[in-house]
Amino acid sequence: MKSLAERVEKEQLLYINFEDPRFSDNLNTRTLDMIFETYRENINPEGEVYLFLDEVQNVDGWEKWVRTAYELRKAKIYVTGSSSKLLSGEIATTISGRYLRLDVYPLTFHEFLVFHHMECKNISDYSAHRTAINRFFTEYLRYGGFPRVVSVDEDLKKEELLSYFNIHHKESPVFRPGRNCVHTINNICYWVTL
Repeated sequence: MKSLAERVEKEQLLYINFEDPRFSDNLNTRTLDMIFETYRENINPEGEVYLFLDEVQNVDGWEKWVRTAYELRKAKIYVTGSSSKLLSGEIATTISGRYLRLDVYPLTFHEFLVFHHMECKNISDYSAHRTAINRFFTEYLRYGGFPRVVSVDEDLKKEELLSYFNIHHKESPVFRPGRNCVHTINNICYWVTL
């Protein structure tokens, strides 16, 4: 999205994060219609639209809305999310032929170093930058390689990790009521984040 923002007018970009607490819990296609219509009326009545729907799995019926918007060429649509719901075969059938799936995985340690503008291709690179590389390795072990976590300030890293945990905590079958391991897993996660 950043590279696109450098090439097009900002009025052409519409980004909606459906985990924003200002949204109610009962999001549906009417919500999408209202947002898109308001955007078209007030910000970009006629120009090309790049529509980013983040955490769209929180909107009931989003698949059909996206398919229709795509077929009517209302916008170039980018759908993102972090839920296993997005991986279901039902969704793939609904929007088949209209999407490109891109899985984003945590960074390897080498990628982590590149993120921090540090090259370590051989032993002499390591020798020359040993202190910095060791410091980055400690950070990598502590916070992991989630690209977003790597890119936020130090004081926000734990909050970002906890938000990932909370998202998956709600959606994972492991955490459903009545499971014996829920309390144990919560305790482990608490101690790891200290």
